[in-house]
This record gives sequence, C-alpha cells and structure tokens, in this order.
Amino acid sequence: MTAVFQHGWGAELLGMEPAGAIESWMPLFVLVILFGLSMDYHVFVVSRIREAHERGLATRDAIREGIRTTAGSVTGAATIMVAVFAVFALLRMQDMQQMGVGLAVAVLVDATLVRMVLLPSVMALLGERNWYLPRALRWLPSIDHGEEPVERPRPPLVGAGR
Repeated sequence: MTAVFQHGWGAELLGMEPAGAIESWMPLFVLVILFGLSMDYHVFVVSRIREAHERGLATRDAIREGIRTTAGSVTGAATIMVAVFAVFALLRMQDMQQMGVGLAVAVLVDATLVRMVLLPSVMALLGERNWYLPRALRWLPSIDHGEEPVERPRPPLVGAGR
C-alpha cells in the first residue's frame, strides 16, 4: 500500500492517483480482516495435517498429505478473495482502492508464501513437537472428527519372550 499510494509506484498502471498518504485506520483494518480470513484456512490446513498424523503418517508425510489435500480448496478460495478485493481497487473512492490493493496483495502473499512455504517449513522443523501439549493444558478436551485414530505399531521390547 505504501509503494502504490505514498510513493506512486505502479499507481498509473492501476489507474490510481498517488495520495501521498495511507488512511490512518487502513493498516489496522487490513490486518484484522486478513487475520480472520487467513486463520480460517490455516486451521483447515493444519486440521488435515493433524488428521493425517493421527492416521499413522510420519510428520513430514502428514504435512505433504495435508497440503496436497487442501491445495485446491485453499487456492480456489484465495483466488476468489483476491479477485473480489481487486474489484475494490478499481472503485473511485481512494479508501476503497487502498483497502482493495492492501487486502488483495495480503491474501495473495498469505495464500502462497505463508501457506505453501512457511507453514510446512516450520512444521517440518518442529517435527513431533508440533503435537506437544504442555502439562498445564492437558485438561483441554481431545477433539476428533469422528474417526478412530490408528494405533501405531510399537517396537518390540528387547528381551521379550525369554
């Protein structure tokens, strides 16, 4: 938003006039809206990863499976949101233009870099620690999706059967 509306970079290409400033409430508004939108599909993605892990897949395989199974839905939703916000950028009111550009770019970055790069990378680095629940929070109920978790085979005990 700063590049387009304060510095004027690409403003003519987008059919806008550089305002010299961004509305004071706009960054907070864009952040709040983006947080709500992105949390929705990040919970969706992480839920699929958790389900795959509970079915017995290793963490890295569960990440691959979760990203693969949600890619179409999340990409489709993000494309629709970017298109809708881009329409706001075409309106004549500068507030709407700022909101449209800010939200369209933010959703695009969040749906691509955050979902496809940062989320899987951080989860892969954390490994099994993704599923750690501190002792103080163990009172929380365990929520499942109606499927029974698969028992993971345990390695045989050393010296068993003697």
